[in-house]
Amino acid sequence: MKFGKKKFHILHNARYRLAAYVFLVILTFIPLSLFGFTDIDTDSVQGQWDHSGSPYYIHRNVWIPSDGILSIEADVEFGVEIIMTGDFQFNVLGELNAIGGENANQKIQFRRADSLRWKGILFQPGSRRSILNYCEIFNTFKGVECRSSSPRILNCDIQSQYAGIVCDASSPLIENNLIHVEGSTTQENTGILITLGSNPTVYDNTIFVEGLFNAQIA
Repeated sequence: MKFGKKKFHILHNARYRLAAYVFLVILTFIPLSLFGFTDIDTDSVQGQWDHSGSPYYIHRNVWIPSDGILSIEADVEFGVEIIMTGDFQFNVLGELNAIGGENANQKIQFRRADSLRWKGILFQPGSRRSILNYCEIFNTFKGVECRSSSPRILNCDIQSQYAGIVCDASSPLIENNLIHVEGSTTQENTGILITLGSNPTVYDNTIFVEGLFNAQIA
């Protein structure tokens, strides 16, 4: 009886090890997106991002190429998270269409994985007409920077250290955003910074600059 019991334990353990091995082999062939996240470790990004691959972890500075379009869209129930793992920048040379929903769980959220800052979204000169609608852009140095570009920035919640939105020779539409700026009270410590002949269209934005003022800009 003792021999039989020992033999049973050996057989049971062998079957357990075999099952675990088969499970690990199967895992290697299953896309990461099926587990609810996607790693982005390339310089160039385009295509379609949605809730099925969320959150998207960004591991370097990324660029939408001049001939590329990246569409990030919420569905009727869930939004999309884009999470920076370091002090990176989201550069747009082509077209970025990030469209969330009005409900809290339908937002397109850009943030860093920890509580530190990242560089924000930069629309480069020559970028095509883009839109940020119902997005949350948190923990940035500069939330959205426009250089010779004219994106539409609508219904967004932007939290940054120096400036919420920067317009440099640009004419974006900036409407119905909540902008919260933290940090030291320097010249650029402002909600919307307009420089170098910019001509933005600005409606109904609420701006809070920590330690300075709380303003409604119509």
